[in-house]
This record gives sequence, C-alpha cells and structure tokens, in this order.
Amino acid sequence: MKKFSKVLFALLILCGVCFFVSCKTNTPERNEDLETEEVKKALEEIQVDTSSVKMEYFLGQAFESAGLKVVAKYNDETSEDVSSQAVVDSASFDANALGEYLITVSYTYEGRVRTGNYTVQVKTILENITTYIVGLEVSLGKTTYDVNDELDLTDLSVSAIYSDETKEVLEASAYTVDSSYIDKTKGNISPLIVSTKKTYESGQNSQEVEVKSFVMITYLNPLVSIEFKSGTIEFEYGSKFSIDDWKVEATYTNGEVGEVTGFTVNKRVNTHLSGPVSLTISYSEMNIVKNCVVEIVVAENPNPDAPVKFEINANDLELKATITEPLVIDDFVTINAASGKANKIDANSKSYGDEFTFNRRINLQGKVEIGGRNIQILMPKAGKIRVIFSQGNSGRKMTLLDSSGSTVGTSETQTAGNDVLVEWTFTVEEAGYYYLGGTSGIYVWYIGVDA
Repeated sequence: MKKFSKVLFALLILCGVCFFVSCKTNTPERNEDLETEEVKKALEEIQVDTSSVKMEYFLGQAFESAGLKVVAKYNDETSEDVSSQAVVDSASFDANALGEYLITVSYTYEGRVRTGNYTVQVKTILENITTYIVGLEVSLGKTTYDVNDELDLTDLSVSAIYSDETKEVLEASAYTVDSSYIDKTKGNISPLIVSTKKTYESGQNSQEVEVKSFVMITYLNPLVSIEFKSGTIEFEYGSKFSIDDWKVEATYTNGEVGEVTGFTVNKRVNTHLSGPVSLTISYSEMNIVKNCVVEIVVAENPNPDAPVKFEINANDLELKATITEPLVIDDFVTINAASGKANKIDANSKSYGDEFTFNRRINLQGKVEIGGRNIQILMPKAGKIRVIFSQGNSGRKMTLLDSSGSTVGTSETQTAGNDVLVEWTFTVEEAGYYYLGGTSGIYVWYIGVDA
C-alpha cells in the first residue's frame, strides 16, 4: 500500500511538470520594437550669432546682414546652420534717423517658427569730428516790399555757426537761396530759405551735413476799400438778426478784388425796435482797417397795441466775478462794462417785503455812463421801468439816460445805507435804448418793464 502511494505521488509531480512546460512553450515572445514609439523631429529654438555682423551705421548707410549666423536646434539634440534660410526683418531700420533699431530673425521648420533678434545703432560721424557746422545766421536789410517789386538780395549776409560757437561769413558761392515760396504778385509773408552743405570724413566714412535758415519776406498789397455786396438787410419785427449771408468784397492796391470773411459790424441790432438802422462794417488786414456803411430796416411791429412786459431778476443770472465787456441777458437787456470800468454779479441775500427774496445782485461799481457802467434796456415803445436797488452807503440815487446820454430822470428815492432795498419807477415817452445806473456805485436787484 505504501509502495502504491509513492508511485502515485511521483506520477502527479511528473504531470504537473509537463503541464508547466507545455504552457510556457505556448506563450508568445515580447516584441521590444512594438513598445518603442517613434519621436518626430521638431524645431526647438534658434541661436543668432552677430559677432561678424555690422552693428553700427552712420547716417545714410544702408542696412546689411552679411556675416549673420543662425543655428537651429531640434528636440533630438541635433543642430544645423540655417543662415541661408533664415528671414531677416529690418523694416524698422531708418538710415536717415539717429537711434537704435531692433532687427528680427526668424526660421521655419515643418510649420514651426522660432525667432531671435538683435539691435543695431545709427550714429552720426560728427561724434568723431571736433568742430562741425550746426546752423546759419542770415540777415537781410530790406524785407518789406510792395506788390510786384523785385526782391533785393544785394545786402544778404550769411554766416556759418559751428559747434564750438564760432562763426564764419560765407561767400555767396558757398550757399544757396530758395525764393520759390515768395509770390510778389500779391500780399503775403513768406520765407526766403538759405542753405549750405558741408561734408565731413572719419576714416573711410563720410557724411554730408546740410543746415538751413530763413528770413521772412513781406509783400504788401494794401487794402484800399471794402464794399457790401449782398445779404439780408430787411428784417421782420422780432426776427433773428444775422449777417451770416452777407458778402463783402475788398479792393487792393494792385487792383485785385476778392470776397473777404472775418468782418464785423459795430453794433448788435435788436429787431424789437422798428425803423432804419445804419451799420458800419469793418475789416482788417495786415494792420489796415477799412469800413463801409450799410443801411438795414426793421419792419414795423405788426401788433403795436400788444403790451410788452419783461423783467430781470438777479436771482436768475449766473454769478460773475468780473464783467469787463457787454453781457447780453436777452433781446432787451444788456449789462455793459468796459476795461477799467468793471461790474459783477455777486451773491447776497435780501428780502423785499413779501414780494421778493433775493440771493444775488447786479453790482454796478461806479457812476452810470454810456460807454462805461450801465444796464442797457431796449424799450420797444413808451412805458415804465421799475427798479429795486440798494447800497451800503446812504444818499445814492438811480439815474436813467437816453441814447444821447441825456438824463431822462433821477429817482427821488435814495439809498438808506445798510443795504436796505428801495425802489423807483421811471416813465419813458418813446421807444429806444435807455441806460440805467447809479449816481455812484449801486446794487440792482430787480428790473421790471411794462410798455
């Protein structure tokens, strides 16, 4: 029995060994080549070697890239010289302007672009020259002419100015004169240009330096007269006055006639005042002023019996620290002032009974006079002007003048001091311009017109 058991155990071991050998024999061998992926060659970077390249240029010298070496490096750790295939971009380079310029180098491999760059400099050869020309000094005795006069250059003097501040008078053959900008047939102010050139050398390089200067030449074609030619001169009552369509012609010494702009009229026309108005047109050219007169007409008021009422409340005006020229409030009221005779609109709080509470006032800082301080009022017809006024000092009165400067009336009411508000009403008998103000400096808070 024991012998049988031993034989059976031996047979089992033998079968297992055979099975293991059989399984191992059927396992396919590993293919190392299948597990290794092929890596594609790719451009990683380029190196730009400028050791043999021109890096400095003098003004006027053309850019060149001779000697530039470009090496491409790849991901497989290989490299090659690609200088002949590299693209050099020198678009920013300006041979005629001092400064530094960035030059870009690029190379493309299999669609991949890599770039590098280097900097070059444009210099002047004058850096190596001790003394060189920097400018011209030009003088000419006669610079003003009448039209058609010949230009006289007999006393033209030209001197070269050098970097060491020395000067040298130049012979006429050493410089050129350009008078092409000058037109002697009409009035104008134009430059007479003088220039000279000098060439400097340093080593094998040279540079031409040109300097220029000028003197202004005036040809006078004096203005002789002006004339109103066309435009609106008849205006409806209450319409907008405008000279936008007016045409004015000027006549000159040489007989030339031409339309001019920039003319002015001597006053603002208020079309709420019917009748003829004489206006002076003024035009200035080269310090010569000429005038002409044009008559305009404002039509009659189509509804003369209609009442006219308007008022100026200082509360409604913008604060003005200084008024030195006419301040137009509306078609009827203007605060007049002049240089040295200023007015202002300032802040101040006062009440006038239950009728008004003021927080601003018109400050007329001196005696009323035409051409100076006043409040100009257009009365389209006869009527009344009510004024509320005051002053820190007592005894000052309100006065109304007509357009001739004559006194229409002076208030019986006078200022009581301490800025106490008082009032007065003037009566005017006819349409026209009137001028309101104090017998001395005075404050105006309210103006009401009933015509």
